Amino acid sequence: MHRFAVLFALGAVLSWSAGVQGVDCTDMMAEQAEKNKCLTKYGITSETDVDQLQTSIKTNLNSTCKDIEKYKSALTCAITISKDCKVSRGEDPNVIPDPKKVSEGVSYLCDHYQEIDSPCYQRVSEATSQCLVFKVQAAFSDPGEQDTTLVTCKTLEFSIDCMNQNLNVCPGKTLEVFVNYIQYFIPPACGGAPVLSGTAFVILSLAALIAITVGSSPDY
Repeated sequence: MHRFAVLFALGAVLSWSAGVQGVDCTDMMAEQAEKNKCLTKYGITSETDVDQLQTSIKTNLNSTCKDIEKYKSALTCAITISKDCKVSRGEDPNVIPDPKKVSEGVSYLCDHYQEIDSPCYQRVSEATSQCLVFKVQAAFSDPGEQDTTLVTCKTLEFSIDCMNQNLNVCPGKTLEVFVNYIQYFIPPACGGAPVLSGTAFVILSLAALIAITVGSSPDY
């Protein structure tokens, strides 16, 4: 639980799930391999690991948005596998984001990417990621006390806190766009928008992934 990706988002937020017939959901490596097939299924050759797709989307917006439908389809495919595997293992699928919302989030990002100061975002992204890793490790230092829902929801909250701490130096609407974006990745189990400590503005919609995670998403 100490490996988190941005992510995302946010990471994330993110082992993802989905029920493809024939997937051995008792084998996490087999499940991951099936989710990775969603990339080749929809013609994405720039990545081989679906857990890194959110980072790829955010750092290559120009090319992503030109082929937005295939990225949305690949994410939907992977998230669906995760949800179905959660159900088959008797686990709560509500810790996984809604694939429709995630798809809407990618559309939102592409609709607003020209409002993002990309050079500034790139400069502070490492600090944002390190901030998230530090917060997660500090909050969940005892593996025996970790609850999947709590880890997922707190990681999303930490992601937004870290964005507010680091992206506020970027001009324009960079911070606003990314904080709104991550709202689309909040799963039903988190019960709505997280409580944002120290945020400069209030997010009223439940619209956003993990936006900043580092290594492996919490539960999607």
